[in-house]
Amino acid sequence: MSNGLFSRRNAVVGWLALTVGRRMFKLRGIETAKKSRRPGKKSLAVLLAGAAGAVMFWKTRPDHDGGDGDGHDAGLH
Repeated sequence: MSNGLFSRRNAVVGWLALTVGRRMFKLRGIETAKKSRRPGKKSLAVLLAGAAGAVMFWKTRPDHDGGDGDGHDAGLH
């Protein structure tokens, strides 16, 4: 039962972090757009770094099925 509790708690914390983060970035974006119409070099660098981090995260995620990626479980044929 404790695994379900941790999963729900982590899901709620993650959802809350995303919700608050989105709101903060939206407000910052509105403020920045009012100041300047052209994005600065820093914001472009942050955007590219975030995209690269996301790609690296998704590429290095472990396989949850324990297989080699071809859909067959090793040793069960």
